[in-house]
Amino acid sequence: MNRILTALLACFVLSISACREDDITGIVKRCNETNANLHSLTSKTIDLTGVTTEGGSITGYFNKKNNLVLATVASYGQSGRAVQDYYYDDDKVECIIRQDYTYNQPMYYTDAMATEDGDTSGHGGYDDAKTTLKTSRFYFYNGNMVKWYDTSNKLVPDNDRKYQFQAGMMLDEADKLQRMLQAR
Repeated sequence: MNRILTALLACFVLSISACREDDITGIVKRCNETNANLHSLTSKTIDLTGVTTEGGSITGYFNKKNNLVLATVASYGQSGRAVQDYYYDDDKVECIIRQDYTYNQPMYYTDAMATEDGDTSGHGGYDDAKTTLKTSRFYFYNGNMVKWYDTSNKLVPDNDRKYQFQAGMMLDEADKLQRMLQAR
């Protein structure tokens, strides 16, 4: 009898924890499934030439029901590039992954230029192998940000002043992207 009660209690606790708004395991699973199934999705791309220093693009991925499931924004500059993936479920953003790449030198800066400039630091010209990456992850539930992991992979507390500001900015951007891609 105790085993049955213990098993029922465990099932009850698990079912409650699976529904908690700050439990992101389901979101992570859906994002991974989207990435694994990109080949079966329809895509459309908007060119951002002239919007950033070196250009960029927005690519929307749509399921068979023509619902946006992923929007990828790539923007390029002389000193780095940024890639942001916006994952949607039922027309609501549920995850945003922002990757910021910083180049060791501007893309046009060659080893010859570094030598000519008298560079003795050993940095040399542009070298993609020396590019650094910082990633931030944002998770949403019912139109509210529930978790934010900063570039150090630390959880930002929801009472931090930056938290609500960042949440509003990211939600606005996600809505704007969704409208842009669905209008085309």
